[in-house]
Parts: sequence; C-alpha cells; structure tokens
Amino acid sequence: MARANLRPFAKGHPKLPTSGRKKGSRNRKTKALREFFAEVRSSLEWQDSAKTRMGRGKAPHLETLMVRDELGDPTQKVSAEVTVKVVYDDIVTGTPVA
Repeated sequence: MARANLRPFAKGHPKLPTSGRKKGSRNRKTKALREFFAEVRSSLEWQDSAKTRMGRGKAPHLETLMVRDELGDPTQKVSAEVTVKVVYDDIVTGTPVA
C-alpha cells in the first residue's frame, strides 16, 4: 500500500515570504498576559494598594518596574579598546614567530 503525501508543500521548495508570524508580533500568551496586567494596573484598588506599599517602602521594585513600563528599558553603551598580540610557534622548527 503506497503512502500518500500528506504534506501541503513538496520537499525542497522555499517557504512563502508572507508565511509565518510577522516580525515583532507577540504570541497569544504574551499578549494575554500584558492585557491582564494592564487591567490589574488600571484597577483603583490595586493603585491604592501600590501607593500605600510604595509609601511604606515595602515595594522597592515596583517603582522601577513602573518607570520601565512608561519609559522602556534603559540602554547601556559600552566601549573598550583592546590590544591583542598573537604569538605563533613555527611548526617545523619550534621557534616562536612574532
């Protein structure tokens, strides 16, 4: 009994340029989680609780998260100068070559 080809595309053909998830789009769980937290943050009860906790110093990371949520993640630029000296040994003679 011959096995039918159940694949929608023949092997070796490139995928269509419009197929798959679009660049920058979020998956459903991430989107649902963001919507849930947005709903919680918009709750007056949560806002009062957050103000109280921050006022007492009981939520130190909450302020940082709120600022990151509003302004985005901070970027950190690093520059460095590096000097590298590579020394090889001559395989035949065993003498160092600079």
